[in-house]
Amino acid sequence: MAIDLKTPPSSGTPRQTSPPPKKRSIFVRAWRGAVWLGRGPADAVGMSEIRENAGLIATFFRMLKAAPHKDRRLHLDEGRQIDLRATAFSCGVSEAELLAQLVRRQRQTALAAYVAFGLGCLFVLAWLWRVLMTPWTAFRMVSALEFLPFCGVFFLLAFYNALQNFQLRTGRMAGWREYLATPDSFWPS
Repeated sequence: MAIDLKTPPSSGTPRQTSPPPKKRSIFVRAWRGAVWLGRGPADAVGMSEIRENAGLIATFFRMLKAAPHKDRRLHLDEGRQIDLRATAFSCGVSEAELLAQLVRRQRQTALAAYVAFGLGCLFVLAWLWRVLMTPWTAFRMVSALEFLPFCGVFFLLAFYNALQNFQLRTGRMAGWREYLATPDSFWPS
């Protein structure tokens, strides 16, 4: 017995055929053609993506304007000194364990500050060497100036970690102006 794959098996019900498509008027066809042609440049520009990205930028802007979340576990007294007993209680650790964590964090911030400062100096020296050894053209000058903010990021990271180290060293939440004006040792320890 051979099976014929070309003809579908009959189910006993008559086959229903779909009616032929209605012919649209010339005005409807012209309007749809105009919409199709007008949609091409809008799709090429990417208006939907522009709207989505504008919404994303607006969301980021709202996030930047919002106040930063404060850590409720850190307790300060009137002089902005860290209250070790209250902070240890809110973190669920003993005061000795909190002090050990603060000392460990102080060593980490000192190391991070020195590494970031060293990398910043290394990249500035490499940038200076490259600038002095290449011929000056407009393109080279622009690319050389574009690299400077990259070097600056390392110095900002070094300063941020040194400020955190100073706050841990002194035991109070000092600002960057107070850190720069301190008569104590400026370098992290």
